[in-house]
Amino acid sequence: MRKLKFDIESETDDKRVPLALASKVMGDVQSLLYHAGGYLVSKEMRLQGYPSKELLNKFTLYVGTPGAESIDSSTTKPSTAGFGNVVDEAADLVKEILDNMGGPGAGPWADDRFTHPIYRNQIVADVVSLDEHLSEYPGYSLTYGREGDMERFGGVDVDKLLEYVKKRGRIGAGTALGMLKVTETRKGNAIALDTGDGMARITFFDANSRAAAETHADSGPVILSGELSYSKDNLLVEITRAGSVTPLNEIGFSRMVSMDGDVKLKSPVRATVGFDGGTWVLRNDDLGIISSKPDWDSAVRSFHDYFVFLWNQYFVAPGGDLDEEGLEVKEALSAFVE
Repeated sequence: MRKLKFDIESETDDKRVPLALASKVMGDVQSLLYHAGGYLVSKEMRLQGYPSKELLNKFTLYVGTPGAESIDSSTTKPSTAGFGNVVDEAADLVKEILDNMGGPGAGPWADDRFTHPIYRNQIVADVVSLDEHLSEYPGYSLTYGREGDMERFGGVDVDKLLEYVKKRGRIGAGTALGMLKVTETRKGNAIALDTGDGMARITFFDANSRAAAETHADSGPVILSGELSYSKDNLLVEITRAGSVTPLNEIGFSRMVSMDGDVKLKSPVRATVGFDGGTWVLRNDDLGIISSKPDWDSAVRSFHDYFVFLWNQYFVAPGGDLDEEGLEVKEALSAFVE
């Protein structure tokens, strides 16, 4: 685990730090780590909503050495060690955020860096809160970074940053998946995307894009690109300037994530995708994984959990402890990392 340290420095004679300030600052850092980690997990797993609380527990902040704070992982499962650690990458992302949010162009940088507008807004709010809490206590500053390479946090243009986020709202360019539905209205046919959590209205980029989408209505899962708008409850409610529609027959995961660890792969695990009778089905016949759930996110989480279970059960086991079937599973898993 690569530790990311946070030191609150005092200009006072006794160098003491008020507990209230330390509590506020580390609360802001914890929130920032949760949102950075949640963003990475959602992106890797292709989740449509938020990761579960159990997954977010990976990004719990722990107190380190006296006078400093360190990011550490709540899940250090030995069986997945050495094959990637999403907590380390979330810590790296926190440092990247703090490096860039104190300079000019922080708003556009955040917009480009975070494809999901809800995470973008939350991360901006975390940085603003951190800056404001430090401003409440003159004579104190925050440094952060790796051992021997510490940076001073500051230079945040709060007003400009908040103005940019307010202007962008809950909108961001991206992709969404679900089922296209056509309904008749007084003004003609309307097309919406059934995400499982609701129906998102669609306005297409041009007539050709709309015509192409209509051919995929009620014919299976699709991926749709455009400007995605979210409600205050973080639900997708509208897609504007919608363009290409791609049938979702198969999806690949380059990292498998569960409560018991995560595995970063050199070649992706492929899953066929189906939707039948209101149920999402993801399967990989080579590994014997079948996940069938009423919503997309649950199906994905189940698929990832099963893979990590197989990894822990077979990949790390000595060959002599496995029967013929177990050796076949281990060989199939090895293909993704060797």
